[in-house]
Amino acid sequence: MIQREIIYTPGLWKIVDEILINDVRNKDRDPEMDTIQIDIDPIKNVIKFYYNGKGIPITYIPSMIFDPLLPDFNFYDGEETVTGGLNYYGAKLGNIFSTAFELETASKDLCLRFKQTWTDNMTLAETPVVEPYSGPNYTKNTFSPDLDKFRMDSLNKDTIALLSRRAFEVATSTPGVNVYLNDKPLPINNFKEYLDLCLKGKVDWTVLVGRLALELNLSVFLKLSMKDGT
Repeated sequence: MIQREIIYTPGLWKIVDEILINDVRNKDRDPEMDTIQIDIDPIKNVIKFYYNGKGIPITYIPSMIFDPLLPDFNFYDGEETVTGGLNYYGAKLGNIFSTAFELETASKDLCLRFKQTWTDNMTLAETPVVEPYSGPNYTKNTFSPDLDKFRMDSLNKDTIALLSRRAFEVATSTPGVNVYLNDKPLPINNFKEYLDLCLKGKVDWTVLVGRLALELNLSVFLKLSMKDGT
């Protein structure tokens, strides 16, 4: 990796990040999930997200999840989480801030596949299509960001670099899941490999991790001391 300053749009970055977090969280729901794919096409202005395993329950009517901003339910209520992705807000905002947004999800158990497309910043919704299906479970989101809303001319190299780095971070922090970026498997599966990629041998990663652990332990000790009044 190359360290450099970039210019990016935080709104688009956060939408993509929230969608990725939803994909990562699905691993907790379905331990058999083993694939996440991210595809970025700056020429066509299209970003795609795909994961396998059990995804959005078709019986909950996925369009109710991805269309209203304030649904009266969360189909994973009661699930403990330490990440974002609450109520699929990232995907909903991606729908609003896009010229086209497509949701596709398939259930092996129900033998059904659901598809729906929204256009013009979610103001136009096509009729959902539910059809017979006999393949594996998966969920796929495809959207074209409304670049005018983000004051952008294109998915420029800085934006692509930032989103690509996030894909590497997902590969680092999601054990048991193979992450692909533009059809290429990312060659990292743990924090050590990520550090090696970032530092490229310039720093002994064991020393760095030791320092981080020491600082963390010291921080925890200070907080506990202040809490106890010692």
